[in-house]
Amino acid sequence: MDPALIAALRAAQARAAGPDAVPHCARCGAALMLCACEGVEHGRDVVFVLDGPALPEDASAEQRMERWLEHAQLHPTMMFDCRRFLDDMRARGILQAFSRLLPRLEAMAAHYCRDDTAGGYLNERGAAYSKEQLRGEVLLAVRRFARFDWCWLTTFDMALVNNCYQASDPAHFPLEDPDLKLGFDVLGCLQQVYKFVSDRLSYCFEPFEWQ
Repeated sequence: MDPALIAALRAAQARAAGPDAVPHCARCGAALMLCACEGVEHGRDVVFVLDGPALPEDASAEQRMERWLEHAQLHPTMMFDCRRFLDDMRARGILQAFSRLLPRLEAMAAHYCRDDTAGGYLNERGAAYSKEQLRGEVLLAVRRFARFDWCWLTTFDMALVNNCYQASDPAHFPLEDPDLKLGFDVLGCLQQVYKFVSDRLSYCFEPFEWQ
């Protein structure tokens, strides 16, 4: 592995809020220094296993956003001011807006799932989705987004939420609407953050089952 990348990852680990934040390969699950994966993306798809308990199921929106921030700031390739982003969104009333936004996003998701082109996009992942599976994937994505479960939000999830926006009827869901516009702005920023970290559709900040 590139020595400069190793040094950057060790520096990121030292900046962790807790005593330990160990970088792991998001592809194989091994600690990054022991990872045997090869290729141009080696060392780029990184997740951090944070020391301490996971967030409880009833964690507040603030706790979920701060957890996301903790992960985002650890990445040595991050060139986005995530703290300022959260502060700006708080100033725009994100907590209140997203509580109103969820049922509207669910309605947009239902419309998107009725679109004949939606299943085709999902099938590009290599899986054949039934209509019910399609609906489940899209609803999971919009709920992760609106409930601030951003650490579990994958690049693919964000693409689905974006598709819900693009396929929505502007007569019923005008982008000039403050809540819808705020949601779309937040989505764009989250997508930008992930571009600094990984190109994989399945990537998210939280480690998967291998943790």
